[in-house]
Amino acid sequence: MATARCAGCIPGGQPGLFRPGLCRSLHPGKAPAGASVAQLLTERLALPPASFDALWARGGARAWAAACAAGPRGGALRELAAGLDSLSALLGPADVARLLLAQPPLLGAPIASWRGFLDACEFSAAQQREIISGCPELLATGDLVTAGAALRHLADLGFADDAARHRVVAWNPRVLLLPPDQITDLIRLWSKFAVGVDERAGM
Repeated sequence: MATARCAGCIPGGQPGLFRPGLCRSLHPGKAPAGASVAQLLTERLALPPASFDALWARGGARAWAAACAAGPRGGALRELAAGLDSLSALLGPADVARLLLAQPPLLGAPIASWRGFLDACEFSAAQQREIISGCPELLATGDLVTAGAALRHLADLGFADDAARHRVVAWNPRVLLLPPDQITDLIRLWSKFAVGVDERAGM
């Protein structure tokens, strides 16, 4: 059975691992973490209980446990709520729900931080929709340090202006998941097969 977090399972109110059924029996009246997430997803995305059960079974519990391991459950819930609100403003709740069901690790991802990163790098709303819809695993499994290094490396390769880098990333968001040496190889491959990218001039 999947594990999640309960703020009362060990002394001092610190988060502890629990098995959902066992936690209910040990702590009558205390809702497990999954119940809080279910309520949040229902309120923000109108996900029915059956959808949440499928999400949880496909890895949502692991993602949520990992997010809670980094801090109190309330903090993880607030971060998730902020991320869902940010994505909903960009994509709409229905599309966010579809992304979440396709990529359960998004439950534990710093979604709001990713939106802030893309905003700070001056990606347009249309480009952000293209990036996130086309590559939700970027938010689910990527990290901001690697993404920032990827953008810097694109500049080093000759994609000197923001517009050129943005076109590359919007066309293939997985670039932001790659280390510099793999980006270099990929750009050369694109250029060799004339897929629209010139490794010296940008696009």
